[in-house]
Amino acid sequence: SRSFRSRAAAKSFRIELEAAQARGGSLDPSAGSISLETWAEGVLEGLFLKPKTRENYRSLLRSRILPAFEGRRLGSLSRAEIQRWVVGMAAEVSPQRTRAAHGLLSQLLDEAVAQGLLLRNPAKGVGLPRVMRREIRPLSRDELGAVAEAAGRYSALVWWLGVMGTRWAETVGLRWKDIRGNEAVIGSTLSE
Repeated sequence: SRSFRSRAAAKSFRIELEAAQARGGSLDPSAGSISLETWAEGVLEGLFLKPKTRENYRSLLRSRILPAFEGRRLGSLSRAEIQRWVVGMAAEVSPQRTRAAHGLLSQLLDEAVAQGLLLRNPAKGVGLPRVMRREIRPLSRDELGAVAEAAGRYSALVWWLGVMGTRWAETVGLRWKDIRGNEAVIGSTLSE
């Protein structure tokens, strides 16, 4: 058995269940009773992730997703409450962080759909904050020189970063063997 907050919700579930059966599938009404926290841990353990990505996902779970849906079961999440969660989060953190948290929750719920625990992903179609792109103006040669000079013993590092445009992990991951004549071959980063 399963209980619903309203007659309309029960009717909607019955229609979805009948549609799934018509497509040749079925759904155990109690399948979505696993907790979001337990589900998230299991899904993350099964993903091939770089250590930094895994830690980022765990941080999103700890700070954004699990506190908002503490103790909740997969089948109890609704699109409306996920939308409210996104709106509330967008008032606290950057659009990028909001989108990342929503993306992780949606990925977890997509996997629940794929494994037959949910009929649909309630995070799909939720409105997300827009990320405002800023125009980046690179430093002029003179400005870069002034920054490099002010960096003292790190002057060469500042010049490298300013001229080559490599990311920090790529830069600190470079080894002497990666520099061949006038070329630097970037095949790995420090985080790998």
